[in-house]
Amino acid sequence: MDLLIGIGEKSLSALAASALSLLGLRLLRPRIDISRQITSWWSDEHQEMRYSIKIVNKSRRGLVEPRFELTLLYENAEGRTKSKLIPRGRQDPMAISGRKKGKRSGELLGTYVVTYGGEDADLLFLAGQRTGGTADRARFRFRCFVRDSFSAVGRQFEMEYEPLSRTVVFGSFDRGYELTITPREPNGHWQPVVAAAFGGGEQAHADRVDLPHARGDNDTARSEGGPREAHPDGRGTPDR
Repeated sequence: MDLLIGIGEKSLSALAASALSLLGLRLLRPRIDISRQITSWWSDEHQEMRYSIKIVNKSRRGLVEPRFELTLLYENAEGRTKSKLIPRGRQDPMAISGRKKGKRSGELLGTYVVTYGGEDADLLFLAGQRTGGTADRARFRFRCFVRDSFSAVGRQFEMEYEPLSRTVVFGSFDRGYELTITPREPNGHWQPVVAAAFGGGEQAHADRVDLPHARGDNDTARSEGGPREAHPDGRGTPDR
């Protein structure tokens, strides 16, 4: 009898320890927000269109080993879904700070803006080029993998952007932890790109195309309620 009681106590202790371990891992998982719109802007320094996605760390703990992946998904002339991985012009950061205020600068830390630009990463131009000027037939899928700096638990998040006419906007992200966007007045560099993407490829008639603008509610992405969790183990690279 004493033997059975001893076995039962050990089993209960093991179950309790497992439950506490699982609870701890759940509480120490990375938590982030991803902007539901992509901002577009003209870089005078680099003389090219640039596109940005904002990430906000919702925890006071830092995030390490961040990896970003942006993929263009579209249908070709045969109706088959194709994909193109968008290259970045810089390496991913080593870490993203925890949510806090900088001691010296007073700046709010814990955000990171992922930027794409260059001939091979002009998002709207590529979407228009691959769809024959009907970019709303395409969408972008953004994946972000991070680890909690304390627990080392990894988690992958995913956000999809469609339709592009409402989720890619000319503007800039507001500072701090908000994901709101301040619209900018479209300039001469923006209009031909939009015309090529949404005007059937007719760049000469940019004035006939309705330009996308930033929305205050920031709710136009396909994912509702924030980024979806994709693969906790960090896998999930899209098929090429």
